[in-house]
Amino acid sequence: MEALLRYGKLTIASSSPEQFLKLRGRRVETRRRQGMIARSAESNEDQGSAEILPASEKDRAENIIVVDLARRDLSRLCSTHSIEVTALCDLESYTLVHQLVSVIRVNLQEAKTLYIFLRACFSGGSVTGVPKVRSMEIIVGTERVAREIYCAAIRFNGHMDTNIVIAL
Repeated sequence: MEALLRYGKLTIASSSPEQFLKLRGRRVETRRRQGMIARSAESNEDQGSAEILPASEKDRAENIIVVDLARRDLSRLCSTHSIEVTALCDLESYTLVHQLVSVIRVNLQEAKTLYIFLRACFSGGSVTGVPKVRSMEIIVGTERVAREIYCAAIRFNGHMDTNIVIAL
């Protein structure tokens, strides 16, 4: 997902494949990415990388941690028994990297607005670490200068389709 936003003198250009939250009607989806390995121009090496990543205990564990965090965040605002993990540590291949991707889907409670939902889930655990609140407290307490564009969600249309911003 790409975005270009201009606010007076501020311009934000972002390109990120990491979907944070997508809302269509009351159905919400998040695609969490954790675990990555570089691709190779050599076919045999590239195939080897594509086999190594899903077998990596470390990468799978990190992916499962962000899935659990997403499930926890989503469960507070979703309809009872509506959480589905439709993909867990699936391999997706891009031009330069292979990544492990997991997909979580829920139904948003009728009483919850998309803004309440976005605030409750922000920011993504793949950015903050786990536990999310304590990780952010540590980041704020140790960094001497506030981060500029670090992690954000961008709304594009009447529905909501947001990504983890990777600023250029």
